Amino acid sequence: MVFLLSVLRFLTFSFMLVLGFEIMGNPLGWPQTFFGIWAMYLLQIIAPTFSVFDTAVKSGGALIIFQGLIPAPIIIAAILLQYLLSQILPLATGLMIRPSSIQIK
Repeated sequence: MVFLLSVLRFLTFSFMLVLGFEIMGNPLGWPQTFFGIWAMYLLQIIAPTFSVFDTAVKSGGALIIFQGLIPAPIIIAAILLQYLLSQILPLATGLMIRPSSIQIK
């Protein structure tokens, strides 16, 4: 079950990053982009980091893998978009919504 959830998470975030690349104007096709993203995630797994530096490692890996294929501003913008949607937006939503069951005295 844990393996299935890990694969589902991997596919979800890969698809989300491919969409980010497409929104930013990716000149590559979907298969080439998916292959590069999977290689980028492999680099990210090999280099263990704190969660704070995850985006820096991810963008650095993406710049290395897609070097010469996709312009650097598109890569950085797509990584930043994924970071905002997957980490900052849920954090901000969680901070703004206080469950009614918690009573602060």
